[in-house]
Amino acid sequence: MILDIGCGYSPRGDVNVDLFRATTVHQFHKEPLDTKLIKNYVRASTLHLPFRDNIFDVVYASDVIEHISEPFLMLKEMVRVSKHKIIVRCPHSLGERRNSRRDTGHVNHFRPKWFWKAFELLPVHKPKIWASKWRAFPHDAFPIFQLPSQITCVAFKKQLRG
Repeated sequence: MILDIGCGYSPRGDVNVDLFRATTVHQFHKEPLDTKLIKNYVRASTLHLPFRDNIFDVVYASDVIEHISEPFLMLKEMVRVSKHKIIVRCPHSLGERRNSRRDTGHVNHFRPKWFWKAFELLPVHKPKIWASKWRAFPHDAFPIFQLPSQITCVAFKKQLRG
């Protein structure tokens, strides 16, 4: 079973969590979001997920953690409700600087090192953290210079033996 945290306008999980009310208009979407149309929608904070421990096979959050005031607590909650796998995607701070003209509403700006340190404090093993690249100069003459645009983290929860 998959939990999609911060599902927004494109829910992908068996259970979908966000803070949208019944009909919310998002700043980048013109049409209101009707939460009644989202499959298994739960209105909840990412810092206090209303689920039992170890209930979801995969806990997924895409473009959410950069909007959260306490990102480590969000990761901790993701690990708590996960049985097996945690996936987090967010913009890389260097790529965001390139797009700084736009008001994104991001509270935090991340680099892979932050996730490495956070996962050291959590009961996970074998984390994989990588940054995707995009060219700062899309011209053919400058194909070498690249900036990271997005961070993807995949971690597996440690199985505690009782």
